[in-house]
Amino acid sequence: MYLNLIAICLLVLASARLSLGEESTHLGAGVKFLMAPLYGWDRNELTMEGPPGQTSVLTDTAPEYGLFTMIMHPRFVLNNTVFFLEPNDTEVTGDMLFLNLYGSKEDRLT
Repeated sequence: MYLNLIAICLLVLASARLSLGEESTHLGAGVKFLMAPLYGWDRNELTMEGPPGQTSVLTDTAPEYGLFTMIMHPRFVLNNTVFFLEPNDTEVTGDMLFLNLYGSKEDRLT
């Protein structure tokens, strides 16, 4: 699992290096890049119904960690959050990617 995080970090750094290196020719002068590590705690509660009248509740608190990246341009913003955690001895990996596109500033409605 740690290798996944390291590989993702290297890929993000390499892509950021490439995009920032070409900023003056392709993306424009307004491109900005942000990368930040994420760390926190996740409380997980699992309720399981058994035979009538019996309910089992399993509660676990586990560290959660990941990486947040953002590429900002006057016409778009790209956000990506990759995270890992192991609640109740289960490996959970997630990725949330958001792309916001913006129209021309000169238009009345975009």
